[in-house]
Amino acid sequence: MRALLLLLSDSAKLTKILFWYWLLSAGAFVLFAFTQASSTSTSFEQTLQQPSIALSFLISCMSIIQAVMLKMAHSENENTVRIFSIFSGVQQVLVGNIPAALLSYFLARSLHDAPREPFAPTWRWVLIGVCILLSFLTFLTLLARYNQFFGA
Repeated sequence: MRALLLLLSDSAKLTKILFWYWLLSAGAFVLFAFTQASSTSTSFEQTLQQPSIALSFLISCMSIIQAVMLKMAHSENENTVRIFSIFSGVQQVLVGNIPAALLSYFLARSLHDAPREPFAPTWRWVLIGVCILLSFLTFLTLLARYNQFFGA
């Protein structure tokens, strides 16, 4: 138990775990989609035309983008990582990726006492632009899920 508590307070390890979780989960989904396509004897493009697989593919693509963004934020300062992990936690809850949301929460919590340096002095506009893009894609995903469950 003590080892788990120490892990949850170590921001460097949590950053690595979250980064690899996002990459491996996206890779696992693509592998699943290829397996699904080969087992049904359809092409990968036809498999991606199924609504639930298409939305899951979009979420896995967003996970890859977030992994790259986490590395960019980590190259800036701890405050940038903290702000990005708060954004990621909210975004991951909205798309339904609860393990990544929990990892993002614990990363933000471990960086609570980090010095409040300026947000992303080098990559500010890139990070803000990609966060806006991810927010738009999250909104589209939520809209598509709502339409899938309650629409015609």
